[in-house]
Amino acid sequence: MKIRTGFGGENVITSYPQFVKYPKIPYAEEFPSIWNQEGYVFEKIDGSLSQVRNTKIGLVGGSKSNYLIGNRISFSNWFSRFLEWMRKNESLTALPKEVILFGEWLEPTTLDYGPDKLDKFYFIDLGFVNEGKPTFYDYDEACNYLKKWGIKDIEILDPIARNVVFDPELIRHTRNNQISCLRDGGIEGVVLKNYRTQQFAKS
Repeated sequence: MKIRTGFGGENVITSYPQFVKYPKIPYAEEFPSIWNQEGYVFEKIDGSLSQVRNTKIGLVGGSKSNYLIGNRISFSNWFSRFLEWMRKNESLTALPKEVILFGEWLEPTTLDYGPDKLDKFYFIDLGFVNEGKPTFYDYDEACNYLKKWGIKDIEILDPIARNVVFDPELIRHTRNNQISCLRDGGIEGVVLKNYRTQQFAKS
């Protein structure tokens, strides 16, 4: 809850919806039940987890741990650049109130991403809040929604593979040989997602 002063000097209470975190993704090697499931394989992005929500009091941005409001904005250099992008992107106001747009904000990191790839929002998932936790739309379904709502200026990377059975040897081969969409050379890793069971893992 946040209290601000109204035009007449009175206190006006504004509230944000409960912050919903993107779930922590376990390593596939520590989550063996992911093997033999079927789903998508994505390039793992070495960015900063972020989110956008369209609330009753307007667009609100978040990091992996909380909303970026008040003095939190000064905690990291990328927060202000992300929020500037969000506020200038009027298409985001078309997001339904019940959904959360999750992504990775790409900034200079240990990986040598090209300068043309930085300071951009890379879409990772679209979820709706269910009992305080996000339930995710199938990736292709989510992309269709974003197109239908007219959401612009977000980067959407195609999966490495769709409808593939997760096999340790196949995933190891993909991780070691796949060329990155974001840099010259290989990928940092892969993320496996089964939207039917809502189970994700990384390798």
